[in-house]
Amino acid sequence: MRNIWIGVIFACLISVCSCGGGSGLDMRLKEIDRLCDSIPEAAIDSLAAIDQTCLSEKDLNRYRLLWIKSRDKAYVAHRSDTLILDVIDYYDKHRGEGLYPEALYYGGRVYSDLGDLPTALEFFQKSLEEIPEDDAHLHFRGIVLDQTGRLLHTLRLDSAAIKYLEKSLVVNTNKDKDFYNIAFTHSLLSGSYIGIKNYRKAREHMDSALKLSTFLSKEDSLTILTSFARMLLYEKKIESALDVIRPLPSIVDSITTPFCLATAAQIYSEAGIPDTAYIYARQLTRLHAPYNKRIGYKVIFSDKLRNYVPKDTLMILMLITRNALKIILISLKRNKLLYKILASIIRHMSKKELKLKEHYTNTEQHLLFQYQF
Repeated sequence: MRNIWIGVIFACLISVCSCGGGSGLDMRLKEIDRLCDSIPEAAIDSLAAIDQTCLSEKDLNRYRLLWIKSRDKAYVAHRSDTLILDVIDYYDKHRGEGLYPEALYYGGRVYSDLGDLPTALEFFQKSLEEIPEDDAHLHFRGIVLDQTGRLLHTLRLDSAAIKYLEKSLVVNTNKDKDFYNIAFTHSLLSGSYIGIKNYRKAREHMDSALKLSTFLSKEDSLTILTSFARMLLYEKKIESALDVIRPLPSIVDSITTPFCLATAAQIYSEAGIPDTAYIYARQLTRLHAPYNKRIGYKVIFSDKLRNYVPKDTLMILMLITRNALKIILISLKRNKLLYKILASIIRHMSKKELKLKEHYTNTEQHLLFQYQF
């Protein structure tokens, strides 16, 4: 397998090292596009071997879109929106090249990584509007539907998320028979049905995800197993949830780690094992994982852990949390409703923090503070 990998990269590097245009370059870029889906690391290496100064405006923007796509597929976090905005602007003006919907989709992916979820959602919606209604684009439509549903689930808009995820499931099942996408869409649907407290439907989709996970890699199957532990938590089957989650934090991959730590912290807290819950929650707050980190803070700030959190640590965590919310607030100013809600939360936290300081000044008794995110 290693020799095949090296051979693929070597062949791709040779094919793109020379500076040239026309049909030859177009074919090479198409080959790199295919590599993005199968071996994104090889696509990244191949792109690095191309001399950008030789490219026409058309080829340069194709190159830039592939640069963003290959890193996205390789799970390299996007850190800036400058390049994708230029690419979107180009393809908006050159609709005939047929890549405007894809550019919009990767705009959504970039803003997801940047933490600007409302803007990400806008780009996903625009992409869906621009995708042609034909079988040739059905696979791509399924991808965008799935990502839109995933984002809505992250925003806790689960009723809306279910609509998109159900459509994505139909596309993936009828068209591609893609076990990976189908399994994870079932898992996401389970989480969304938990969000609206429909545990029967949540269980149905989780059972489907577990069956399909046997066709997946070990890392992917462990991710679905973590979701299963979370579902058991919401079903109040705490002992079963403990049995499932116990080995997972030390064996899941880095991508699943934040979700796994959040799930473990919640399960151990509910099981009445606060010391272990605190260990996992504290680990979680140290990671760059904004969508799960709030759970870590929620567990730490709960009454159940009042005897296990050092007061100095708690004060520092409160300050970090409040500052993080202020940063989010800046990006949400154009959404007046969310802005007002978050501004109210920050004011509430400031008052609670002041009361907490007064409490520790006057007494060393149990922590009375609890803030629910």
